[in-house]
Amino acid sequence: MQLAKPEIAPKLVEYLQGQQEKGMSWLVYDRELDIRSTLDVTCFKRQRDAHAFVDAGFANPLYLDVDTIGSTLRRLEEIIKFQQTIEKENTMNTNKLEEQLGYLEDVKIDPAIIKTVREGIEKGVPNFNVTDQHLPEIGTKGVIDFELPVRKSGQSENYYMDRFELAFSKADPLPEKHAYYIVSQEEGKNLHRQFTSPVKAIEYFNSKDGERQLVRGTGPTPDKSETLVRKDGDELLYVKPDFKQAYHSKPIRQSFSIQEGQGFTLRQALHLIQGRGVYKDNLLDASGQQYKAYIIINREEPLSNGTGYRYRPLRDPEYGFDPERIIKQDYDIIEAKDAQKFPELMAKLKDGERVNVTAEKNGKQYKVAIELAPRYKNVNFFDRKGESLGREFFNRKNQELKNPVVMKREWDLTKREGMRLR
Repeated sequence: MQLAKPEIAPKLVEYLQGQQEKGMSWLVYDRELDIRSTLDVTCFKRQRDAHAFVDAGFANPLYLDVDTIGSTLRRLEEIIKFQQTIEKENTMNTNKLEEQLGYLEDVKIDPAIIKTVREGIEKGVPNFNVTDQHLPEIGTKGVIDFELPVRKSGQSENYYMDRFELAFSKADPLPEKHAYYIVSQEEGKNLHRQFTSPVKAIEYFNSKDGERQLVRGTGPTPDKSETLVRKDGDELLYVKPDFKQAYHSKPIRQSFSIQEGQGFTLRQALHLIQGRGVYKDNLLDASGQQYKAYIIINREEPLSNGTGYRYRPLRDPEYGFDPERIIKQDYDIIEAKDAQKFPELMAKLKDGERVNVTAEKNGKQYKVAIELAPRYKNVNFFDRKGESLGREFFNRKNQELKNPVVMKREWDLTKREGMRLR
């Protein structure tokens, strides 16, 4: 017996049980056709009547089956039981999916990214990556690539999203409708591959052999693009001057565990990869004891698997960094003098944000931005264009300084410590 839809099995069971109550014991159905309703089965009290129906010529007797109602009911019960198992598994998978997507919401992943993840899973795509790009702070050169790997279990229908990855490079943001293209020739044919990520474009370009170009534009052809790099094998032939830093600098990579929604939020991760610290009050040590700390990425300790660097926890209060005291005691920040605004200011700073404030010095007010520097137990100052300012000017103790000093900000990615001021 073959059903058009497993959902009709309960109706057939109800119908056949009713026929049994009327004294029916046998039924006839066409085994070549899908059973769509109770009209596709005919019941009889006696077996000989069922066979007489088969032989009467209403249909090809080769396609008609005679069976007991009791045997058919047992098969239908098996179909119902199997369907219930499938529905239960689907419900569990749906619940698991909603749980996983909920974790993405907990770490503040963009709703558009979550929507793309859901659509990919609903289409049954087994493994895929969802990507995006973010800009660093004002005045900081570069782009930050975001990638969320989505993987399907090999043993079930469940999907997993246990981490997201960031890569911070020194390439300029792409203009609208522009992309990177790797242009090469193979057997006389012009080939190209498109990227929006400068990191992935450079990696793919360097992995290829033969003569090739890395170009940027609205298309791969010379009339729609500009050449950034040319190579022939391992020989570097040309690098566009304003692309040298992006090409030769090693990007900062870091993988961030989602930890069932308890990991760093995306915004916190963006702060961390730009060199700032994030305060966490729900950390556990190896013995299971909870502690608080400012977390920074320690670029002096790369992970062996190449996914980034170790985190360095600066324990609170053991490390001795008290930003509330420093801001109130050493600097005249107008927002810090407001009892209502100060807690909000500190919450943003501890979350790794760079916050716009107004600083006072020598009777003048300065529109600046500040961020915490937990490693050095101090506060960094910037103008509103992102230029680093010497904090000494704003310190109450230095009355002799008359004007804020703009520090030359240089990010040397060949150095392990990364950013430096000079």
